Parts: sequence; C-alpha cells; structure tokens
Amino acid sequence: MKGLSRRASVAFGAVFATSLMAFSGAQAIAAPQEGGVRDVDWHAATFEVPEIGPCPQQVVEFADGEAHLPDHLYRFTPERDIVFADVTGDGTEDALMLVECGVPNSEYTRALIGMTADPEVRLLGAVESPPTWTRVPDDIGVEPHEDLGQIVTANITDFETDRTYEKRYTWSDYYNAFLSLNG
Repeated sequence: MKGLSRRASVAFGAVFATSLMAFSGAQAIAAPQEGGVRDVDWHAATFEVPEIGPCPQQVVEFADGEAHLPDHLYRFTPERDIVFADVTGDGTEDALMLVECGVPNSEYTRALIGMTADPEVRLLGAVESPPTWTRVPDDIGVEPHEDLGQIVTANITDFETDRTYEKRYTWSDYYNAFLSLNG
C-alpha cells in the first residue's frame, strides 16, 4: 500500500476485513463470557440480531442500548428487563430480550429474540418477530412444561384490532428454532 496515507491504509484494512468476514460467513459477536448470558452487558455488546420488521439480520454494535446504522436504528425496548432461563434445555442459561428496529424517526418494529452463551455468545433466533410495528410483543415469561421443557410466553398487543393475546413458544432442537404452540 505504498503511497497511501496511514488513515487510508487503516480504512482499507477495516473494509477488507469486514468484506472478508461477510464473504466467509464469519461473525463478530460478543466475547464468550465465563459466567454466561447474565454477565454479558447486552446494552453495550456486539452481536447478531435477527430480521426485525424492515431491518435485516446482521451483526450490530450496541452502545447505551442503541445501535445507529446509516439506514436503521436498533434499540432495546425501554424499561423492559432481560429474562434469563434455559429455554433450549441444554443446561445453559439463555437470554430473552425485546429489541426494536426501524428507520430513524419512524415507528419501530419490536421482536422478542433469544441469545445463548454456550460458551460463545450467539443468536438462537427470533422467538416472535411480527411483520408490522402495529403488533407488539411484551410481558415475557417462561414456565416449565412436563413434556416440552420450557415454554416462552409473550403478550402481543395488536394496535390495529385493539386486542391483546398470548403467544406460546418452545425450542425445537430438530429445527434449531423457536416454534409457536398456538399459531
């Protein structure tokens, strides 16, 4: 890179590394945590987020609970706690969190996502990701089930119909995803 300034060389290197990661499928995510998902500072971590409304699945770097990208704003849902439970049944505690995303200065679509740290922090997937901002998951719960392991519950508010209903999900090792138990 003879003739390039140091700043241009560093920028080129960063672009090249990011392109290489994207091409190879590598992901830059939060570092493994000795204590598991409870020890991750999720509001200041870098991790893969699933597709949420108009926002694509991608690795996002959060700072103070938000991630500002050129076309999208990701944020943790204000005043909502992260729920911890072994929802996959593998003996490792997982994290369930409400994350919103949208075009800046617009309505944000909210999704309930699952993360794990076994031992690396990684995305389990979207538990509930409504197709529109008018359906909002909230009030997360986890309850044991004799046959299905842990059941994840979320109340969904539908602003178009002014109706609230409960959805229930379980983890499927076969599909490596959360499955809805009530459609």
